Amino acid sequence: MSRSIGSAVLALSFTSLGIPDQVLAAVHAVFDLSTPATAPFPSDWFTVRDASHNTQRRVNLPLPECTLRPSHCEDLSVINTLDGFSADPLLSIPDRHNDGNQ
Repeated sequence: MSRSIGSAVLALSFTSLGIPDQVLAAVHAVFDLSTPATAPFPSDWFTVRDASHNTQRRVNLPLPECTLRPSHCEDLSVINTLDGFSADPLLSIPDRHNDGNQ
């Protein structure tokens, strides 16, 4: 499904839910591209150059403290071998009010 069709379907679904136009107009993503902590995810912030891949990029997510979270470390180590993110990813925008303690 193309992005324009997807956007139209999303807009129509909001309309059919009865969400007022004023509410929809007031909602917008605010993010800062200057640092990975406030940038949308996925993005090139989380990749590095890697000539061994056709895309010339490789995922490079930061690892947690591996002694405390070994399974997270193992999972991220596998993900960090990939040549990028999905061509049609779900987008996550950090909550600017979130202090990281979830």
